[in-house]
Amino acid sequence: MTFSERLRQTIEKTGVSRDEFAALTGVSRSQIFNYLKGESEPSLAFFQRLKESFPWADIQWLATGEQRLTVAEPQPKYGRDEIKKKICQLLDAMDEEKRRDVLKYVAEKKQLMDCLEQLRGKKTG
Repeated sequence: MTFSERLRQTIEKTGVSRDEFAALTGVSRSQIFNYLKGESEPSLAFFQRLKESFPWADIQWLATGEQRLTVAEPQPKYGRDEIKKKICQLLDAMDEEKRRDVLKYVAEKKQLMDCLEQLRGKKTG
């Protein structure tokens, strides 16, 4: 199995779009497509960001194909509606202070992602 095939499987396991995957791993959308077409190989920084964003990802398997694709915990196949429902259930079960902390974290992460997208737009524009 080639790197591009292993990468395709990894992206599918993350449950995010290729664009979101690119943003979370610090590379451009076009670079992800180059990896998927087998036209280029990723840098060490790509693998480091991948591990930060998806700690369960089997980096050794992705890079070398030497191990089976495994995850630390099963990744359920939820649709977006089911995910939203589960998140709401978890938030409802939290006390007010924890809920505020989680919502603050989400807002900060969204701001960071928006900043990254703006920076990428300036670099390519």
